Amino acid sequence: MTDALHLTCLIVGGTIFLCKAWALLSRARDTVAVTICVYVGLSALSYLLLLPPVYVLIDRWTGIRNSAGMGSGVSVLGLTVAQQYLLMHWTYPRSEARRRFRRRLTLGIVMIAVYVVTFMVFAPRQERFQDFYLEYSQRLFQSPYLVIYTLACLVGQTDVVRHCWRYAQISQRTWLRWGMLTTAVGGALILCYAVLRVTDLAAGPLGYDLHGMEPAVWLCGDVGSMLSLIGWVLPTMGERLSAAARWGRAYRIHGRLYPLWRAL
Repeated sequence: MTDALHLTCLIVGGTIFLCKAWALLSRARDTVAVTICVYVGLSALSYLLLLPPVYVLIDRWTGIRNSAGMGSGVSVLGLTVAQQYLLMHWTYPRSEARRRFRRRLTLGIVMIAVYVVTFMVFAPRQERFQDFYLEYSQRLFQSPYLVIYTLACLVGQTDVVRHCWRYAQISQRTWLRWGMLTTAVGGALILCYAVLRVTDLAAGPLGYDLHGMEPAVWLCGDVGSMLSLIGWVLPTMGERLSAAARWGRAYRIHGRLYPLWRAL
């Protein structure tokens, strides 16, 4: 089930990334479009690295056990920073958005650096691609990088839910409002994922086995990620869907008028 969820997220993210990358050819100076492309690309990459064949291949290529898991974690931390840029751009004036994002960018870079350093120092001794996060959360003192990863998910997604929900209440554009609401729901599910990971971190040292919760954990994380992906691109895709619906309606009306045109 977990691999199927990862593959589905990869397909959704990869499809959106290709569409956005193609559109980016004519909008290379649009920082928002570039950031959305980076966000979607990192999301797809985080799931690509978790697929067992890719996971094993990356580990053999780098010679570091579970390096693919580290790469997936770095991708998640990176897309969290990209989300912050989008949030600040869409909810604050440009000057204030830049000021707020600079602080978040600095914090994000520090967290990524600490995550990688602690991973290299406390390198996992066993290769585990099915239950990497759960297995090493059970050994908290050997894997402090998971604490950084979980805290980043909690803080980042709390910010996403708060801003998206607030902005959805005041937005006058229908598709933008639906996009923000979809992203807020996705962020809430990812928060559930992060809370369950905190439970793993707390239960491990106490000797509790939470392997039975893994399907629910990944269901929250993967469905939340897909909803967030769809929510961020819905404002632009929605306008095109509305235009296509209007064209189809006009085509049907012209078809009904065909007998009149023929008579004339």
